[in-house]
Parts: sequence; C-alpha cells; structure tokens
Amino acid sequence: QYGRSVTDPVSVDVREAALVVEGGGTAAADPARFELLFTRAFEFALDNGASRVAVECDEGGVTITGDGDPPQGDTERYFDYGDAVANTTSGTALPMVRTLTQVHGWDVWIDPDYEDGVRLVVSWAAPRIE
Repeated sequence: QYGRSVTDPVSVDVREAALVVEGGGTAAADPARFELLFTRAFEFALDNGASRVAVECDEGGVTITGDGDPPQGDTERYFDYGDAVANTTSGTALPMVRTLTQVHGWDVWIDPDYEDGVRLVVSWAAPRIE
C-alpha cells in the first residue's frame, strides 16, 4: 500500500461483467460510504448471476439493474441479513446497501415490477410511500 510492494497477496475474484452507466447528476453524500454502497450493490448483482449491470442516474436517485436471477418471494427479505440468499457475501450486500442509504436519509427497494433480473432503486428524493 502507498508505493510498497505487495508481500502477502490473496486471491481476488475477477468476474467478467459489463457495466453501463446512463444519465448523470450529483448527490450530497459521504464519498466513502457512497462508493461502498455501489460496491455492495455490484457484488449482489454479480453474486445473483448478472453478466451486465446498468446504473441509471437522474435528479431523484439512481437505479442499479442486474440481468441475473429475478427475486423470489418477498423482496424485503433480501434486505435482511443472511437468510434470503445462498451465500454469506450476497447475504450481507443488500442489508449493507440499505444501511448506507438510511444514514444518508435516502430509501432503497427492489423494483417489484422488474422481471428481467433485479433492479435496485435508490431514492434521495422524498421517501417512497407504500
């Protein structure tokens, strides 16, 4: 780190997936937490079988869409730690995404009408009303 040679390398999972970013804008956010939010959302998409992840931005928020397996059952369970998904990594990804959105005063949910994979909706506009 910081110009020093790597002395204890570890295996790093490198997967092939396309990342597409559409639109643009800004959000008032803590940069490190914002980056972690996207990292965990991408991890979930890849663990869910996505070969393509699209990020669409507008003034009200962002959607992160993976073409992997569509959610099964109650989509709110995906935000619970552990029991809704097959492995530990993906089982903590969306709960962390939710926590990171909440600390910013935002909201996140899985789009229940999207059937070609999983679409996460992060809204930094008014909270959604169910």
